[in-house]
Amino acid sequence: LCARCHQAGEQAAVRIDSEVPDIVQSYIDSIHGKGLLESGLVVTATCADCHTAHGEKPPADETSTVHHDNIAATCGTCHLGIARAFAQSIHT
Repeated sequence: LCARCHQAGEQAAVRIDSEVPDIVQSYIDSIHGKGLLESGLVVTATCADCHTAHGEKPPADETSTVHHDNIAATCGTCHLGIARAFAQSIHT
């Protein structure tokens, strides 16, 4: 759904402070994209599950769902119990 407008070259291909040149390809290459497109896993995360729909903020914004300090909580909405494991890992 998001790719219709947000793929490179389309009208809404605007990135907010992003170093990713093609956000749609980035999703396709991700574990969630592969789950959906290669394995048919329809319960996998899509763009709006992590980045919100049209309310996204740059990762540097402390209130962003993808800010470093919020990643465990964002992922934890689907991956129950991940917050503790993430907090104790090298990722913090």
